[in-house]
Amino acid sequence: MIEEEDVYKVTIPMEAGVQNEKLEWTKLWDQLGLSKGLSKGLSNEQIGLFFESLMKPVAASKLRVILGYTNATKFKNSYIVPLMEQGLVVMSQPDKPNSPTQKYYLTEKGKRVIGSVGEEATF
Repeated sequence: MIEEEDVYKVTIPMEAGVQNEKLEWTKLWDQLGLSKGLSKGLSNEQIGLFFESLMKPVAASKLRVILGYTNATKFKNSYIVPLMEQGLVVMSQPDKPNSPTQKYYLTEKGKRVIGSVGEEATF
């Protein structure tokens, strides 16, 4: 039996810029020129989880699942390539762009940009 004095409140800190419900991920998405996803009905939470996942190297297939895409080429051309062109995302194996073990992650610039969500994003 749990007594009232045995109940503890635990606060788990999240990485900067990842408290999805309070952030304007859709606004950032649009500013990055990725508004196509908004017409697809992506939620603020999906977009936040997408960027949170990129904090560490992640396979494109996992990112596709988050955004509900099945077509790998369309997904890469619509989202990964534009983020790479803006210097926000890089490949883990740049010399092997089509490697099945390829992963993507945020650059320092990308981390600064997603850390600015809720403020005025500059990139």
